[in-house]
Amino acid sequence: MNEMTDVERTEKFFKDILNISEYIKNNAKVSFEQVIEHAKTLNISEKNYVVDILQHLKDNFVVTEFNKKIIHIQDLPFVEKYVQSNINQFVWADDKDTSNKFGLSFDPSFELLSVSNKKDVFLKSKWEGKIVEDEGQKTFVAIKSLEALPHHILVIQDDRGNYRILNNQVGYTIPQEILKEKIETFSQEKQIKLEHDSIFEIKNHGSQFDVVEFKGLLRDKGIETKLIHEMIELKKEPVNSSIQVKELSVSPELKDIPMITIDAISTKDRDDGLFARYTYDSNGQKNGYELFVFIANVSKYVQKNDEQDLQAQKLTSSVYLANQTLHMLDDHLAQEVGSLNPGLNRDTLYMRATFNLKGQLTHSEFKEGVIHSAGAITYDDVDRILKSENPVESTIGSVNLHQMQYNDFDVMLKLKNIIQDFSKIEQNIHVLNELNHAIEQTPERKYWFVDSPEYKIGENGKIESLYLDNRNAMDSHKIVENMMKITNIEAAKLIEAHFPKLGLYRNQVSPSDAQADDMSISVKPKSAFYSQDNQGHWALNQAQYVHFTSPLRRLSDLVQHRVVRAIINKEEAPYTPDEMNDLSEKINYKQYVYKQAYIKEENLLMPQYLQSLVESKKLANKYDVVDVTERGVVLRNKQLIEHFIPHFKVDRIMSKVIAPYLPQLKSSDDAQAEMKVNEKIEMIKHLNQSFDVKGYLDRYHWLSDRKQVSYKYYERNDDKNNQSRNQERKMRM
Repeated sequence: MNEMTDVERTEKFFKDILNISEYIKNNAKVSFEQVIEHAKTLNISEKNYVVDILQHLKDNFVVTEFNKKIIHIQDLPFVEKYVQSNINQFVWADDKDTSNKFGLSFDPSFELLSVSNKKDVFLKSKWEGKIVEDEGQKTFVAIKSLEALPHHILVIQDDRGNYRILNNQVGYTIPQEILKEKIETFSQEKQIKLEHDSIFEIKNHGSQFDVVEFKGLLRDKGIETKLIHEMIELKKEPVNSSIQVKELSVSPELKDIPMITIDAISTKDRDDGLFARYTYDSNGQKNGYELFVFIANVSKYVQKNDEQDLQAQKLTSSVYLANQTLHMLDDHLAQEVGSLNPGLNRDTLYMRATFNLKGQLTHSEFKEGVIHSAGAITYDDVDRILKSENPVESTIGSVNLHQMQYNDFDVMLKLKNIIQDFSKIEQNIHVLNELNHAIEQTPERKYWFVDSPEYKIGENGKIESLYLDNRNAMDSHKIVENMMKITNIEAAKLIEAHFPKLGLYRNQVSPSDAQADDMSISVKPKSAFYSQDNQGHWALNQAQYVHFTSPLRRLSDLVQHRVVRAIINKEEAPYTPDEMNDLSEKINYKQYVYKQAYIKEENLLMPQYLQSLVESKKLANKYDVVDVTERGVVLRNKQLIEHFIPHFKVDRIMSKVIAPYLPQLKSSDDAQAEMKVNEKIEMIKHLNQSFDVKGYLDRYHWLSDRKQVSYKYYERNDDKNNQSRNQERKMRM
């Protein structure tokens, strides 16, 4: 048979395109496998040839791929949409432009219209395209750009000389020939020394780029926080801090209560304190516990819609970035006037609750009162006291143990003055711990959760190391967490009983109705949110739940304080249902924005840390399996660097071990709904006992995202693999 000429080959290609296009059109939507089978009827056996045909059809917007189906879109009507993007490169289409100066938008809705070809579009732009629907899901195919709206971008030069846009995840590039000369001219005019890690703000209007400002160097301390502030428009206006605390006398009923706060050593805004003691029957026999949870009475100083409150409504919570904490309220109020500082009398809104010896709650009530703080005890010191060790870093009364110099002349006098207070504090802590262990809590949902590494910031403002937070294993943290949880639950019950539409309920809906009542099932919980309509909290297994215990840090808690004070003082409702609805929407929106900001900050900091490990040749290559999902395997080394490996890239031998578990990892809502926690733990333990996994970062430059990781899998207790491993080790030495 004679070979086809180029003309004949081209004619056949377009004939096959028409045939396959007609096949997809007649069936509306088909799988790739179905297209391959149809191609065989046309005597087409080469898979890559079919792939080329489909790519041609996609490039010309005849078909698109969605939900693993190839869908014919040529006859669908055109619609106009604005392309929106958040700070972490999630892209969606909307009827209006809601983006800010930097082309970023924030929408916490779970039903956004995704953009299927997001790599072909650019920020803050209007597009003509088509909406594709499959199985109740929709996506927008952007086809023609109609308008590019002016916006600002932040750029840094990568190792190839091009300019990477930092507004989103590092990815979009501006060729150096477009910006290099303008940046050099700007730097000369402003007398700025141009460095390899210089960051500039550029105004982009259409195809025109103008340099606006030099922002700093990537190596600068806190540059990430500075950029985040601008990108999410995070501003805190100065507020008149004329609030002063007059001399307060301790409430008569609280005079014998040595309340303590339990926080980290660095905490300055102390908004909750604890005290517990035994109760006795008429015969002097111990019959239960009495618990007091004191919360700073911030709403007594911050009135609804005053200057402080409007500031709180703007921020909705304190913001904790790596190199800066932005308090929701004025610093003077958050750290002095409203803070339950040691050795001082402070206004509180407190819960008094009683429990029997089994830890079952028998009564609760809320009151206002002035309490004296006997001490600010750190978490670590609480755990030391519970182990019969001496505290070393707390403040008892006005004496800071951490700052005491044991060669001071008056050190013994100081110790003598606090010894009586300390004895009461010690007793309080032991009773709190005993009550905590006795409490018969409603069991919480058991679901699979892998702790994510957290980072420690060094003096240079960059990541110094990663660590796993083990606070949940410490008795001190369990005491605080459980007592706060009880207070939140009881506050929610009180609010629902008196002003049911004035609760900012912290809701979390069930991830799967079929699994909702099985407490042993491991599932992926949905995000919690605020609403005036109570829907219960699924993970905590509570019919109602509010946030009440952190009014210095969260607007929701401050608002609920006003509601509770109105209840106990028999006053009119401080809010209308419409006001509460507006507040819940505002808080949910800000919560989403801050979550995106934290992710973005980590995305700027973490690659620099990885780069430093690579350059110093300190990156560990031994990895353990820490999680297995229906999509792939998560590996982690001793430095807590994680990599995700899709199943199709996992070693064949290891895949055989994982395969039997995969059907159990799938569910209708993409959660791990049928895998019990203990079974998954055993599977991961088995993988780590059976395999050695090594990952080699062959090359890496985070600005260009040029990362190549190769993995070697060694089955343990296998002589051949052990020999291979030894040979490779010798080759690398």
